[in-house]
This record gives sequence, C-alpha cells and structure tokens, in this order.
Amino acid sequence: MRHQFIDIAKLGGIFFVILGHLPTSAYIHTYIYSFHMPLFFIISGYLHKPYSNQETIKRNTYTLIIPYILLFTCVQILELQDIFRRGNINFSLVGSTLATSFKAMILGEPRIYVGPLWFLISLFEIKIIANILLKQKQSVIIIGCLCCLVLGYFFQYKNEFSYFFLDSTVIAFPFYIIGSYLRKYNFENDTFSLHHYNQAYNKTTKLKKVSLLIILIAITNILSYYNGAIDIDYCRCGKSFILTYITGFIGSYMFLLASSLFHSNKFTTTISKSTIFILAFHYFIIKKVDLWIFIRNDINLTTNTKSIILALSTVVISYPQIILTKKYFPILIGNRK
Repeated sequence: MRHQFIDIAKLGGIFFVILGHLPTSAYIHTYIYSFHMPLFFIISGYLHKPYSNQETIKRNTYTLIIPYILLFTCVQILELQDIFRRGNINFSLVGSTLATSFKAMILGEPRIYVGPLWFLISLFEIKIIANILLKQKQSVIIIGCLCCLVLGYFFQYKNEFSYFFLDSTVIAFPFYIIGSYLRKYNFENDTFSLHHYNQAYNKTTKLKKVSLLIILIAITNILSYYNGAIDIDYCRCGKSFILTYITGFIGSYMFLLASSLFHSNKFTTTISKSTIFILAFHYFIIKKVDLWIFIRNDINLTTNTKSIILALSTVVISYPQIILTKKYFPILIGNRK
C-alpha cells in the first residue's frame, strides 16, 4: 500500500531542492535549507523495511549505487556536450577535469564534482547501518544516534571532508531514525496523523489539522531565521547544532502534515518514484527552460518569480522524460516501477 502523503511530500521536496539551487531571496533560501534535505532522510526512514544484511546491500546497490554511477556518467557526458558546443576546447584541461570528476565519483572528493548525487551515497550507507541498528534494543539505537550526534558535532568544524560522504552520513543518520520511529509510533489522533483517510475529514478535524499546520509553519519560520541554512552535504549546521535537528524535524513534519491534506495521482506518484532523475538532471533542464522561455523572449521578472517558474517547469518537463526512462532504461533510476 502506497502512502499518498509521501508521494506529495517527495514531489514538493524535489521542487524545493530545485528552487534551492536557483537564485532566490535570502529568506526563501534559508527557509528551504532549514529542512528540505532532512525531509528526504526522514521520508526514507519512514519507508524503512528490515531485510537481512546481505539482502539490504544487494537491494540498495541496485536502487542507489548503480543509478549513482550511471547518472554520474550521464551528467559528465552532458557536460562534455556543452564544452564541445562552445568550441575552443582545451583537451588537456578536459582530460584533467574528467579524471578529477571520476575520482570524485569513487571517493566523494572534491564534492563539487559530485553535486546533488551525494545523497545517493549517504542514503546507501545509512540504510546499511540502520538495517543493523534498528534490529537492536532501543537503548542501543539511542546510543548509536548519540554517537552520530557527537561525531556530527565535530565534523562541522573540520577543515577537510571525509571520503565517501561519511561525515554527511553521520549528520543525516538521526533524521533517518526519526523517520522510522515516526512510522512506528504514528499518532492515532486524526489531527496529528499523517495518514490520509479515504473518507472525508469532518470539518472540525480538518480545521484542527490546518491550525496545527499554521503553527508549525510559524515555528519553522522562526527557527530557520534564528539558526540559518542547513547544508548536510558540506556539514554546515547553522548557528546551533541542536537547533539543526529541531528545525529539520519540525519543518519536515510540517511538510508531511501539509502533504497529508492532499490526494496523490499518477503525476505525483511517477515523480515521487523517480526523484533521483530530477536530482541528477535538473541543472541541465533549468538551462534549457531558461533559454526557451526567458532569454529568447527577453522576459524580465523578479528573481523569486523567475526561479519559481523555472523550478515548476523543470518538474513538469521531467515527467515525460521519466516515463521514457522507466520504459527504455529503468536501471538508470533503480528499476523503480
């Protein structure tokens, strides 16, 4: 059984990922970066399923590692196309850049060459560790999370990053565990529950849920303003390490609660199952959309408006490409059906 609110949340989440990579006001950027990546780790934890260790490695190699390698290679090919299109090619520089890029693909350093695909490696590592840890006593799980928090605290002050995104993995791990517990102890009360019931909500329940949502939006707004942006990839945890987790959880829960008010459809389900496609290629789609809509037609809009239109257009344009990828090259997105 699919969780409709997860489909909606992943669609909204990937929109925020795209928007976060576009020029926006400082307020919007900080708000997005206060919870958008914790949201994806919490969702992954919510969907956690226990398997044998061997089966976990096998499944996630197929759904995360192989797509990571293939998507990374596709991105490099597209980058090369742009270079050759511009002309005046320095083959020595191109060769050196490619060598550095594929070294980064293997080791995770320099991170700038890996881009948003770092998420796939961190999630792979988290899933393997969580599959072991979540089978233990609750006290062991708590100790494991505390160890991650202590390590994560020191990682944010390091001058160098760890190979294989291990530092990002450690910082993100508690969010995954929060997600798994959120599903395990999901509130039965309609006001707090994330489940979307088929029967219509009565007006009182819906009003309570919307009221709670408004409160959570306000709290997230205050916390994000005080703590600043969170960037798990580069181990930036805002002004307060503790507030990073509080803001990340409240913002993510706010987003999930809002998503539970809507129904999913074929579009949202398709995007939800293939967000890694958009994660890999959204920069290239943005360039094309910007050229087709704004540059050629000489359209001038405010920075925020233009970026929102670009982000929405990128999601919509990705839809037919995802359908074709699922049909002819499903391994690229982990054979997600």
